[in-house]
Amino acid sequence: MLKFFVVFSVMFGISSGMFADKRPYVWTYPYMLGHPGAIELEHYLTYSISDLYSASNTVSVVHQVEIETGITPYWDIGIYQIFKQSPAGSGSLKYDSFKLRTRFALAGKDEFVMDPLLYLELKSSADISEFEGEIKLILSKDILPGVNVALNPYYAVKFGPKILTEQSFKFAAGVSYAFTEWFSLSGEFRVSVDFLPAGPLEKVYVGPTVLIGKGDIRWTFGASFRVFSISTSGAEFRSLLGFYF
Repeated sequence: MLKFFVVFSVMFGISSGMFADKRPYVWTYPYMLGHPGAIELEHYLTYSISDLYSASNTVSVVHQVEIETGITPYWDIGIYQIFKQSPAGSGSLKYDSFKLRTRFALAGKDEFVMDPLLYLELKSSADISEFEGEIKLILSKDILPGVNVALNPYYAVKFGPKILTEQSFKFAAGVSYAFTEWFSLSGEFRVSVDFLPAGPLEKVYVGPTVLIGKGDIRWTFGASFRVFSISTSGAEFRSLLGFYF
């Protein structure tokens, strides 16, 4: 399946497309919508490492394949298919879940201090026994030539017949600078509080992100390291490869 996806991505990635948006972040969303009539194919590859300094460390790998299109200039939708391998290298890649997401522009660019989007997402496990809903406010602003600031406060809730309700409050932020039209460097910050049956779990991550891309293809890579944690020193690495046609 992975070989098929690679071939499929390359075939359509090299085709003609004039609607390529450059997303400088991998965990944070700027003010950006899919274009009506254009299709975007994205592949997310995320490595999560529970402890960088542990010999018995557990690494999980998640692949997300998204197809996105714009409905109107102010509204788009995306469909994700998600595959997971955990721990990495010890088993086969399995179909894990799927999700639907949509974004609405609450105002046009430069109408307010920050440009706002509303993000809604519904995720389901492969066996349709667990669900997760998410609502996110995307606030973004190009404050100087080449400089963008983005803020994403959001709330997520898990529910289903096999689990107790679990809630999360999260916040992501990013600052990016475009050195050229095809290269930018960013810093991202994330914090989450998960209210689990065993008690709240707090996580804080920071790290750099790099965007390389021009025209129909762009690649963004981010490294995020857990900080302010005494018991563990985890990290996450994410690659986001986008094609437009």
